[in-house]
Amino acid sequence: MLLAEEARLQQDNFTTLLNHDNFHATLLACCVELVLFSYKMVHLAFPYVLNQFGLNAFDFCKVIESVVRHEPEMPRVLVRHLSSVEERILESLAWQEASPLLTLLDDVANRAHVAHTLPGAPHFAAPRPPPALASLASPMPPSKVLPGPPSGAAVPSGLPSPPAPAAPAQPPPPLPTRRPG
Repeated sequence: MLLAEEARLQQDNFTTLLNHDNFHATLLACCVELVLFSYKMVHLAFPYVLNQFGLNAFDFCKVIESVVRHEPEMPRVLVRHLSSVEERILESLAWQEASPLLTLLDDVANRAHVAHTLPGAPHFAAPRPPPALASLASPMPPSKVLPGPPSGAAVPSGLPSPPAPAAPAQPPPPLPTRRPG
């Protein structure tokens, strides 16, 4: 696994990673999860392993991709199981209180706030979210359309005229009926 990561990341020094007990515990926990699932030990279903090893879900999730990527002969059912574990982590477990993900997001937000308020920093408007996230950041639901100026009202100079309203949608033509016969 390390040789493949070395080629992928073009890095050959993994001593920092290998000196972390958390990495080894997380990798071992992933292997134990696969064994428990393989032997259908449903009473020890995920997240039992996290609790027994004292791990958080976010760190466990980071190891899943490497395990799946570097074990090409892993049975498909185990790959699907790890995918479902990863989904569960990303949907709920990673967002629990005291999660390192929340700490990481807070750190990024604080650094952005500090950089924006430093003396001598240019004062620009608040950054806009990326286009893919713009609808999530909008306080208005996407289905609501703000009304334009009343008909006959002049549009201020320099602003484009609002687009003309679209024609109402027409129902599709009826399908020909086939008579039994």
